[in-house]
Amino acid sequence: MQKALKNIDKYGYYVQESCFSESYCEKLKKILIEAPLDSVVQNKDKDFHGSNTTIIPNILPLNEAFINLAMNEKFINLASEYFKPGQFPSEKDPFQLSLMHARKVSKGAPAQELHIDSRLCGAKPPLLLHIFIYLDDCLCEGSGATQIVPGSHEYNRYSNQGDYLNTRELRVPKGSVVYLNSNLYHGSSAKKTDDDRWIITLAYSRWWIRQPAAIPYFTGWPRELSIEEKRLFGFFNYAEGNNNLRPGKSRGPLPKLVPENIDY
Repeated sequence: MQKALKNIDKYGYYVQESCFSESYCEKLKKILIEAPLDSVVQNKDKDFHGSNTTIIPNILPLNEAFINLAMNEKFINLASEYFKPGQFPSEKDPFQLSLMHARKVSKGAPAQELHIDSRLCGAKPPLLLHIFIYLDDCLCEGSGATQIVPGSHEYNRYSNQGDYLNTRELRVPKGSVVYLNSNLYHGSSAKKTDDDRWIITLAYSRWWIRQPAAIPYFTGWPRELSIEEKRLFGFFNYAEGNNNLRPGKSRGPLPKLVPENIDY
């Protein structure tokens, strides 16, 4: 884990090859392929993700397997260390799951624009940690591999055309995991090969950052969530009045910088 943290700090990313088995990847991919059509977004030419791509947003409640994946012990342990800089010493739940979605890139998909997911370039301490899980091999030129600009997580500007000269494609086998400081410039490369490329993206953020899709308001969960899962998914980060979301006190002792009469 220390090697991963050092690489993320220095270069903005870390690659762990073949972290998950081929059978596990196929299991997850089967669930995604069979997802209800109303949960699938087919992208068009002018969309950010480009043509010939399929997005399945908010996959967490689709199947218990995705809940378990978000609770992966290696992910949680790394995120716990990653978010330590800048957090209050008394912070009980310093980070939360921010999002979890799937993306399929098919032949003809153009290269994605280099971008950052933190929305705030050069943010330090970091605000979010993105994790990409490759469900297919992505080993050759034209396979639509994620391209990144090493070290760009420290740039205090947004990307421009000149940054494409410094990109590196992350060509890795099925089951590999890419950890990304969300300030890092990245985007998928052009997809020219015939096979589809499936990837799962999940992100953890500091607890006070708004979740893009407000996970605690999801309906149709495949099973009852544990208290630990609810804590990670942000159920305890909402106001006291939302009793359907918060089964008890949430954030622990108030930091001394906040007046004691404020419900933190």
